[in-house]
Amino acid sequence: MEIVRVENQDSFKFEKVELRKPTVRDSIYAQRVSGGDQGLKLVAALIASCAKFDGKPAVMEQVEKMELPDFLELGKALGFGDLPQPKA
Repeated sequence: MEIVRVENQDSFKFEKVELRKPTVRDSIYAQRVSGGDQGLKLVAALIASCAKFDGKPAVMEQVEKMELPDFLELGKALGFGDLPQPKA
């Protein structure tokens, strides 16, 4: 079987991420905007709350368009070490 990898044209692209430690307020905000979800949607909301991408803030919907390896790396940096890891 041949697998051809193509560029995801709709993904959220950036060069630099500034990430700060989350506060309780960030966690409350993330729970609210994620609809109480305790999975990846919560992590996306928390990343959006605590990160700047190329110096600019992002919203959860932008973070959801991030390529999975980048998302998982940022989630791990925020302390979510048990996120599912993609297989190569």
